[in-house]
Amino acid sequence: MDDDVKSIGNDWTWTVGRQSFVANKMKWSENLIKHNVRFKEASSLFTRPNVFEVDSKNSTKTEERYYTSGYLKDGKPLMVGYTRRGDQIRIYTARFLDRHEEREMVAKLRSVREAQQERNRGKERRSKDKTKNEGRELKRDIKERRKWKMRDNMKREGKDRDRDR
Repeated sequence: MDDDVKSIGNDWTWTVGRQSFVANKMKWSENLIKHNVRFKEASSLFTRPNVFEVDSKNSTKTEERYYTSGYLKDGKPLMVGYTRRGDQIRIYTARFLDRHEEREMVAKLRSVREAQQERNRGKERRSKDKTKNEGRELKRDIKERRKWKMRDNMKREGKDRDRDR
C-alpha cells in the first residue's frame, strides 16, 4: 500500500492535490482483481485536462453518482465511478475503457470542445462588432464636429462681411 494512503475503519483515504478521496477497502480489492485498476491511480484522472463527466443512471435517492472518463498520463483511457460526500470524492469503481467507449468519449470531448470554440468565436465576433460600432460612432462624432465647425466658421465669416460693409 502507498505511504500516503491511510486506513480509517473500512475505508482507505488519500489526497491528490487539494482533493481528498475515499474508497471502501473491499471495493478497492475487488476492483483491483476485476479491472486491474488501483483507485489511487484512477484518482489522478481528476487532475487531468479534457475529462468528460456525466450523471450516472445509477444515482439513488440519497446520493448522486457520476462517471468521469479521460486519459491517464500514460495515455490509457479510463472511467471512474464516484459520488461526492462533503468535500471528499468516494470512488466506487474504476476501469479501462474498451475501444467503443473510448471512441464515444472522444466524440463527446470533441463536441464539447467545438461548442466552446463556437462560444469563443461568438465572443470574438461580438467584440469585433463592438469595435466596429465604436469606430463608426467615432467617425460620426468627427463628422458632426466638422459640420459644427464649418457652421461656426460660416457664421463668423458672415459677421465679418457685415462689419466690413
